[in-house]
Amino acid sequence: MDADILFESRTPLPESGVHWFETYVSSRNDVLRMKSAGTDPCLLFCFNEKETLDGLVCLYVDDSFGAGSEHFLTEEDKASKAFTSKGQNLLKDAMEITFNEQHFKMENGNVFAHQKAYINCMPTENVPRNSSSFMSRREQVAYVSNCTRQVIACAVNKPSQDKETEAVDPDFKRLDDIFSRIKAEDFRLRCGNVDIDTSGINFFADASLATSMDLSSQLAT
Repeated sequence: MDADILFESRTPLPESGVHWFETYVSSRNDVLRMKSAGTDPCLLFCFNEKETLDGLVCLYVDDSFGAGSEHFLTEEDKASKAFTSKGQNLLKDAMEITFNEQHFKMENGNVFAHQKAYINCMPTENVPRNSSSFMSRREQVAYVSNCTRQVIACAVNKPSQDKETEAVDPDFKRLDDIFSRIKAEDFRLRCGNVDIDTSGINFFADASLATSMDLSSQLAT
């Protein structure tokens, strides 16, 4: 897929997310033959006449973010005109766009992603040592780990398994260490170019994907 990246903001009513999801999916099924991924209904995709990936769109409340061929972008933009929409913002060189607290920038044809603004807002001083604070901070580092800091996934795994009533001082200390690490590093993720026609997919699992207390995995996909 020869892809341009696009960012779209749809409806001015974020609270109408469920209605917008049903409207968007229905319209894209009719016009672009897009389907929802089996693992996530908010991830839509479609194929071209050669049966290769032509477009990919992720929905989040009233926003969408995706990639596609020039043909897909043109048809998607036409379909968007049937709704109240801010239209497409195509990611171009030296330009940065934001989607769900993630920032994407293109430099010399390469796309980089980072969450510096989100990370800088994460508290590190005078943080209460209580269950509510622990759960909130645990969700914050897990979100960063899933999006742009996969390298800390294993370190985040243990706090993610702790229940609210089990959080003790060593658990808070572990989160403090993770917070300090991600705040100290000036890190961004480079999104590599992928040739869909020749690429393969390999799966692996380690402690960062564990879902059980004994560090074994129960992957749903």
